[in-house]
Amino acid sequence: MSPDIQANYPVIIIGSGPSGSAIASELTRAGVRCLMLEAGKYYPRHLFPRPEIDYYSQIYWGGGIELDTTARNGIMRGKAVGGGTLAYQGIMYRFDEFVYQSWRDLSGISYFTEEDMQPWYDRAEPLLHMAPVDERYRNECSRIFLEGHRKLGYQAKPELRAQHNCQWDRGNDCIMCLGGCPLDSKGSMPHTVLKRALRQGLHLIPEFEVDQVEVKAGSIICRGRYRRDRRMSFSCRRLVLAAAPLGNTRLLLKSGFRDRLPALGKNFYIHAQWFHFGLFDQEINAHKGPFQVYGSQDMRLRRKGIKFENTFAPPAGLAWLYPGYGRRHHAFMRRYRYVSCIESSIRSFHPGTIRLDRNDNLVIDCGLTGDEYRRTREARNMAYQMLCSAGAREVATSCFSICPHHFGGVNMGVDGGRSCVDPEFHLHGFRDIYCADSSAFPGATGLNPVFTILALSIKASQQILKEMA
Repeated sequence: MSPDIQANYPVIIIGSGPSGSAIASELTRAGVRCLMLEAGKYYPRHLFPRPEIDYYSQIYWGGGIELDTTARNGIMRGKAVGGGTLAYQGIMYRFDEFVYQSWRDLSGISYFTEEDMQPWYDRAEPLLHMAPVDERYRNECSRIFLEGHRKLGYQAKPELRAQHNCQWDRGNDCIMCLGGCPLDSKGSMPHTVLKRALRQGLHLIPEFEVDQVEVKAGSIICRGRYRRDRRMSFSCRRLVLAAAPLGNTRLLLKSGFRDRLPALGKNFYIHAQWFHFGLFDQEINAHKGPFQVYGSQDMRLRRKGIKFENTFAPPAGLAWLYPGYGRRHHAFMRRYRYVSCIESSIRSFHPGTIRLDRNDNLVIDCGLTGDEYRRTREARNMAYQMLCSAGAREVATSCFSICPHHFGGVNMGVDGGRSCVDPEFHLHGFRDIYCADSSAFPGATGLNPVFTILALSIKASQQILKEMA
């Protein structure tokens, strides 16, 4: 640990994902001394765990996945410096009126509009290199996805991605970057926004899991464990929560905030993402080159809360997702190169909850209803039509969904009885505790959230600086 680390700071930030990194960058640029506490390890690119099983167990919470109460939905969240951006960040969206109207309805916050949020997106955009994938590098899986949408009469377009110099022409494959990009090409936080904050003087302690927050007169105490066994504590004048929905909610529940925040752990939403596999007679090689080249961008689908992406999984992940067992499963995996995939993402409209059991373990109820499962079946049937129209002789759907995008638990709103964070990013009743990451989102979005997390966090940082002046 650096000798520069001190016991007391003007600002402590818990979590090093897009929100924590953006706020740290803005505050340190203004000369504020900040400490960032991150539960995961720091991985420079030459130390990424390369075997697939190793990176699941090392850079994700729960060894790769945390199941909800039905065991049908698996929450994925990064546990490393950079958070989830190290593993699966990529697609960038500016939210539109379709999203913001629902947010205004849920929260009562008036600045959730395209016009009011545009300056913050404009501030965030230079932090990352964003561009669609050059269509020269699209593979057969991408072609099947695009043609399938055309045949069904839906629009699919190139995705805007945070990436630079991915070297597909030299044989690089995006699928390896799910365990961290060894080229530093992905716009993950350690190589972009967080790097800037560290250069500006941010103090960072990896492998420090905060398990208790206590508010005292004039200060906030953060207690936790460094490398699992060494108890330590730090104090600050202002605290930023940036540990995502499960991390922020668990910490606040363990720290006894539920009595002051009745909405804590409620209003939790997910995107349930299902993989639909097609087995072909010819090689597809969906694992080669870039994936997530295209996404469905059709308002008819968005109104239904359905989005499609052309994506794929590495071998262990695909074996984990593909249904069945024994000889049939083994025979399928032997034909890995012949498999194409379409992923459907189902936006939840019905909130779930996050709570703790008697041992302080997370209990996640995704709140999914018959409506979500009806839309899941509808999306599955559409994906099957796309794959079969391209010549797939066998189709199947993953045995459970994965949920890398999840929202709420510490949601924003004007009503302190039904929300946890006010329009100025304070916890209701706690003027010195702030939150602007996806745990503060009023609802699900139907779109990938990282760009909006960055924009909202830059807006929050200006509020913090204003109050510190």
